[in-house]
Amino acid sequence: MAKRIPCNKVRPLDNPYEVWENKDAEWEWRVLKKYQKDDDAPFARVLVAARTPYTHGNWEYGDEYYKTLKESGQLTETNYGNEYEG
Repeated sequence: MAKRIPCNKVRPLDNPYEVWENKDAEWEWRVLKKYQKDDDAPFARVLVAARTPYTHGNWEYGDEYYKTLKESGQLTETNYGNEYEG
């Protein structure tokens, strides 16, 4: 039996799996779903809600490479619940 992908269910904006921030640039990403098991996999992507100065306080939804989050922001919050239980 194949092992299921943790964090594969879409979460609401107010209950993300992770929150990434770049406070200098006033960017925030909320990870709402992960598509791969391994965050370090090449081209691992996640569904995010992003708020930036360019969105005028609104949230925009879309896919992002996990690598971009790690390069551009800092992980400030995690909330996996029981997603990673054995």
